[in-house]
Amino acid sequence: MKKVEIVLKRGYVYEIMLRFESNIAEPQRKMGVCLQDQEICEEWDHCNFARSHSFKDNKRPLLHSWNVFVSPEESQSEFGIKIICNEIYSVEKNNILREAYKLPHEKIKEMDRKLLVALGL
Repeated sequence: MKKVEIVLKRGYVYEIMLRFESNIAEPQRKMGVCLQDQEICEEWDHCNFARSHSFKDNKRPLLHSWNVFVSPEESQSEFGIKIICNEIYSVEKNNILREAYKLPHEKIKEMDRKLLVALGL
């Protein structure tokens, strides 16, 4: 089966495989938001992502000052997601599985502000 080349773009959500340094944890499939522009991603063998988490029900989500809530409509999910801006991962390109959707421009701007909060800037 031929592997399809994925073009990485800032503000797009991708399914990624997180592989941890320790041999204790198995690789995990997660969703993440690409934090870098396409030109930067093309220069390196990896790209940086903020992890996202899908909600499982309609309960009011717990959000910290470094989280971004994305509605079900904006996230193409049943209950919405949160972007966890204090969980940033460098992911090798061969561990990026597929493009899922693009965040609205307003959510990308909000994510940028929350990234600064997460970094203490």
